[in-house]
Amino acid sequence: MMNLIRYSYLVLFPLALFAFFTGCGDDDEVVDVGPAAVVTPEGIIKGTIVDLVTEQGIAGAQITLATSKKGPGGDIEQENIASVITTSSGDFIFGELKNGEYILKINAPGYLNQDAIVTVSRKESATVNFRLEPGVRFKGTVISDDGESVANVLISLGERAAVSIGGGQYEISPVSKGVYNLTAEKPGYHTTHIPSIVISDSDITRKITIRRKAAGQLVFARGNVAGKDFFGISVINADRTGEKPLTHVFDVHPSWSPNGNEIAFSRSENNRPLQIYIM
Repeated sequence: MMNLIRYSYLVLFPLALFAFFTGCGDDDEVVDVGPAAVVTPEGIIKGTIVDLVTEQGIAGAQITLATSKKGPGGDIEQENIASVITTSSGDFIFGELKNGEYILKINAPGYLNQDAIVTVSRKESATVNFRLEPGVRFKGTVISDDGESVANVLISLGERAAVSIGGGQYEISPVSKGVYNLTAEKPGYHTTHIPSIVISDSDITRKITIRRKAAGQLVFARGNVAGKDFFGISVINADRTGEKPLTHVFDVHPSWSPNGNEIAFSRSENNRPLQIYIM
């Protein structure tokens, strides 16, 4: 009998362990993790960009999303946070936005730019549609009164402006229909005024002439090269450009008048006798 009891004990003990671990499986385990987390959909800004005249969607327009904040000096600054390009139908969308106020900046080639302020709520989408006004290009070159191209000229057409680059080229774009006054200005030049420029449906190419201010600055150089004296006189523009020599290598023996208003020098060309010139 003792042998039977011992055997039964040895058999029942593993069975009890098996039943214990089986009863503690994943299906029956209860863990208190607190209240369930609720995921709220983020805010959305969406809309369509269309042509003001045709009402057709504008593809390829760039929409930049920005926020405003105070800068180090207390000034309000804009910070761009995202950018998208409109679809072939002119549609766009920004998702996963936090509650708050955003700035939409719209830029499309051939159209006037637009901005808008949009408030986002996580409970609903913000739909903003834009109708962009078409504009044309006003472009050309700037030359001086002696026919040379002039860079760094500020050209203003109404409230829009551009600066000429190398070769005197400039472009103001886009410009809406209307009548505008143009000014072109640069230090050392007289300001050019062109009134009543009419902008319609077509691009305009226009050459602008800007006159140099009167020269009046003489450059005098004198030295010795290889034992031979030389001198030179040049005139330059008020902006210190366009140097033009008034003398050449045959000129010698310069001297000034007592009042400093005139200069005399000698010149010999083609083995002729020296002649005196007064400037």
